[in-house]
Amino acid sequence: SADSLIIDTLSEQFIPEEVIHAADGRTLWVQTIVRPIAGPSGQGAYALSVSTDISKRKEAEQALLEAHDKLERRVQERTSALRAANEELQREVAQRARIEQELQEANQTLSASNREIARRAEEIALLNKMGDLLQACQEVSETYRVFQEVAAQLFPEESGALCVAAQPQNLLETVARWGQAPALEPVFSPEDCWALRRGKAHNVESSDHPYICRHLAVAAPNGYLCAPLIAQGEVLGLLHVRWAPALPGQSREMRAAYVESKQRLAMTVAEQLSISLANLKLRETLRAQSIRDALTGLYNRRHMEESLEREIRRAERRSKPMGLMLLDIDHFKRFNDRFGHDTGDALLREMGRLLAGFVRKEDIACRYGGEEFLLILPESSLDNTARRAQQLCETVRGMLTPQRNEKIPRRVTISVGVAVYPDHGDTGAAVIQAADKALYAAKDQGRDRVVAAAA
Repeated sequence: SADSLIIDTLSEQFIPEEVIHAADGRTLWVQTIVRPIAGPSGQGAYALSVSTDISKRKEAEQALLEAHDKLERRVQERTSALRAANEELQREVAQRARIEQELQEANQTLSASNREIARRAEEIALLNKMGDLLQACQEVSETYRVFQEVAAQLFPEESGALCVAAQPQNLLETVARWGQAPALEPVFSPEDCWALRRGKAHNVESSDHPYICRHLAVAAPNGYLCAPLIAQGEVLGLLHVRWAPALPGQSREMRAAYVESKQRLAMTVAEQLSISLANLKLRETLRAQSIRDALTGLYNRRHMEESLEREIRRAERRSKPMGLMLLDIDHFKRFNDRFGHDTGDALLREMGRLLAGFVRKEDIACRYGGEEFLLILPESSLDNTARRAQQLCETVRGMLTPQRNEKIPRRVTISVGVAVYPDHGDTGAAVIQAADKALYAAKDQGRDRVVAAAA
């Protein structure tokens, strides 16, 4: 059909004359304009047909042919009829223009809606990506890197930062930034942020807002959002987002809708971060409990065995030595029997604190069992290990005084056996056995001394 052809070709058709039969039985001459209307995909969807009744004109033409002699008398009548027809045509043209304008506005609205749907779909995909990556993080530093990467994609026009609570001072420090790196105080108190004070998001529209957070080192003229990261009532951190400037010609309503949309997105990100940081903190707590000795805070024997084999393999690859100290608190059983188990535990805790402060960052201090402790010293020769063991003995002699703990005697000493890989064995067990023999030799020689294993 003509309509189908018009729809398929997407071209406007003009039918100068055609006969139609009206519903009341009349036969009319009409002039028809058929305009295709495009659908969302750009293909023809339907047609708009506007017909003009030209029966009077046809009658006039017929009358002109039949009665030329009456032309002058009916000129005025014909002129009036033509004027009326012209006015009607003008009305129809104006109506068509209005319809075209409405269609154009509808297409613009549809395009904007499609862009919004695409944007939200992209945001959902990025949020899912962030959730998967955060769940796979094993260290807090990995969480910060994941957040920084995804935040730059979620908020490409904005800038912002992630601040986390540092224990035990309960201060917040900035750990990740994106965009133009908003100027925040590097370390600040929760009292400096209105969001943390109130326990809920704090949105500021402009720098004229009456409640500006004190942790902003530089004002945010376009406004900002602070969203607290809270899990189970504990403040974990803060998400700070600075809004981008308004676009040229952007109305106040459009600006408000944009900020509201980004604010909802930021709240979703803050919620995901809160859950991830809380889970990671819980995992770290559980892991620490599984590898730490509850009394001394040092690594336990299980972690020591794993670490020892790892350090031996590393020393083998690098062709470096690895030192080992096995030490024992002298006369600990007699001390325990005299002062009681509580005081004995206090001495073990104090020894744990001393050893934790004595070792280097790369060293590993463990409670080997009872009153015995083991220190693993990567890349430490026999001479260096023995020298450090002697320093440790001297430190322990002045470790505790009556002024710090009246129940602990003035003199506490240790005996230390020293061995190294690979001089005293090519396995962890062999090196420990050599250090153990040296420890017994130190006790046999009168205690409070260091003995190195025989080559």
